[in-house]
Amino acid sequence: MVQAQSEAETALKEVQNLLETQRQLIKSGKLAADFTYRLDGYENELNKLKTKWQNTKNIAENSEYYEIAQEEFNQVTRDAGELKSRIQEQIPSPEENKIETLPTTWANIQPDTVYQTKACMLVSFSNKQIIFATTKDRDGNHLRAIDKGEVPPQGHQGLVRSEEPGFDFKSKVLSKKVSHYRFHGKMIDGVLHFPGKVTNKK
Repeated sequence: MVQAQSEAETALKEVQNLLETQRQLIKSGKLAADFTYRLDGYENELNKLKTKWQNTKNIAENSEYYEIAQEEFNQVTRDAGELKSRIQEQIPSPEENKIETLPTTWANIQPDTVYQTKACMLVSFSNKQIIFATTKDRDGNHLRAIDKGEVPPQGHQGLVRSEEPGFDFKSKVLSKKVSHYRFHGKMIDGVLHFPGKVTNKK
């Protein structure tokens, strides 16, 4: 039950982040303004799913409805995934947006340059973050995790919620070489920026 609830919540957050990114692209002139009306419709759909998630969370407190609640959470996850796919299909490619795709190596990352990930998030990195990653993440595991986007916190490689004050996400990798490091990023005007905050889980 807890896992189903967490996965549904993560799926909803992924859609929310995607919508926030697209609104930032419109604001910066890198996405046509007439895309706004579509975003409004997607936002309404997302809000309905959020309400369904909250209602399911409420009934989940009663063990009598355990199976029903679990299926409802699973349905929210599926619906959120379908909504995310529909939004992504409508988004112009990074080339059309005039935004570079996220490189696969740190050597090709430029400081304070905005990149678009496969998860359609906008990200940027400080020089401090790049220097550290070039030394400690030579295989680009953290870049691949960031590129993947938000994932459930347990047993997955990608972005998970940061516990550090003032930060929103952190990269999580499963590679033994660098798995104890976490790169922390904060949302600034729709861009997930990594200023160089690193924690060590050793």
